[in-house]
Amino acid sequence: MSRKISQLADLERSTPLAYLRKHLTKHSPGQVISGTARVRTNFPHLVFKPHRGRSILEVPVQRQPVPREILEPTITLRVAP
Repeated sequence: MSRKISQLADLERSTPLAYLRKHLTKHSPGQVISGTARVRTNFPHLVFKPHRGRSILEVPVQRQPVPREILEPTITLRVAP
């Protein structure tokens, strides 16, 4: 899981898409969980194991509609808005 505090309509178009690409690269099922200090402390049994389960990128409730140019690429990347 990854959380962002941004209002997507306030960002340049490339920023939310970069968030999404990075999240999919880092947190997709099958990716190996890194051995960061936090992971080693809180989840030592998961270090260097493949990620299983759902990948979630969470944003707060949006005050404005999310621009269409941000939503459209989620279809290509197979992400549910």
